[in-house]
Amino acid sequence: MVYCLLIVELNMQKSLKIWLCLDSRATGGIETYVMQLAIGLKQAGQQVSVVFIKQYGTHPLLSVFQQKHINVIFLDGRFASLIRRINTNKPDIVHSHGYKAGLLCRLAAKLTSFILVSTYHAGEIGRGKLALFDWIDRHTAWLNHQSLAVNINICRRLPTDCKVMDNFIAIPRSTPKTANQIAFVGRLSHEKGPDLLITLASRLPTIDIHIYGSGPMEIDLKKQCPANCIFHGNQNNMDDHWENIALLIMPSRYEGLPMVAMESMARQIPVIAFDVGAIDKLVIDNKTGWLIPAGQINRFQEKLEDWIRMDDELKHLVRVAARKHIEDNFSSTKIVPQILQIYSSLMQNKKPICDAICKS
Repeated sequence: MVYCLLIVELNMQKSLKIWLCLDSRATGGIETYVMQLAIGLKQAGQQVSVVFIKQYGTHPLLSVFQQKHINVIFLDGRFASLIRRINTNKPDIVHSHGYKAGLLCRLAAKLTSFILVSTYHAGEIGRGKLALFDWIDRHTAWLNHQSLAVNINICRRLPTDCKVMDNFIAIPRSTPKTANQIAFVGRLSHEKGPDLLITLASRLPTIDIHIYGSGPMEIDLKKQCPANCIFHGNQNNMDDHWENIALLIMPSRYEGLPMVAMESMARQIPVIAFDVGAIDKLVIDNKTGWLIPAGQINRFQEKLEDWIRMDDELKHLVRVAARKHIEDNFSSTKIVPQILQIYSSLMQNKKPICDAICKS
């Protein structure tokens, strides 16, 4: 028995072969999370690959992964191709993100021997087909070796054991803030509330609202938005734009634990947001930003006007507090070790590792 435990312990000291699986053609919260996790695992000495279930063209994050020397695998969307590549590469851990990758990986896990971890990111429940896929995704969670969710509300919707695991980012270099843009950054879809930007811009005609992102509501928004809404379109990488932004506004109807708020606050950009999902873990009202009761657009407008009138010294205090909160609680150096501990525990409990040795 002692010999067996020693072998398992030695096995845990070796780097793991980890796949991060997703189905993606653009950038968003899940893609940013996978990028951050891949970089963190690579820095921790793990053998990490980012696996795209299907290739839709040149992915906007491909150059980032190449710069970080992270292996990228593109499949053709077929289940047989996924099984074939798993049998060839033999990953220890497959960590899926998003419903399509999760469903395919769960089926594959029953036919092969890898350990499956699935992270649930979406705070909203879709409509039509998306609602059906969301339901199937959640009700097959029992097939995972470990289910993770980015906030407690998502966790509670899963009919199986689940752990809350916060989103995180690598903390960027701090630079003095001289920007003045008020900006929305995200997908132009109903759950993010971009239609409420029309209301804000109409009521505050002297304030420009910069909009970074694209999505299904984009065409209608451009038709309805007043001239003080400035559209910058889809951004594969926000790094060149964060330096121009002074305040992030998030009129979301639904959220998980938003990566965009973390990225903003880590760069000393405070946030005004509706209090939805787990955003209150990031935005501490009147300290790292401002929380507004969900849907109260009049209060949102008032707080935006308060920001315009706020003196520079108070703005500076909020900026510094925002960055420090992310540094202390949501940095990759804090969260990645927790994820690695989950991987290691699952590997230790994987019966074939021990049984084959102990019985010989």
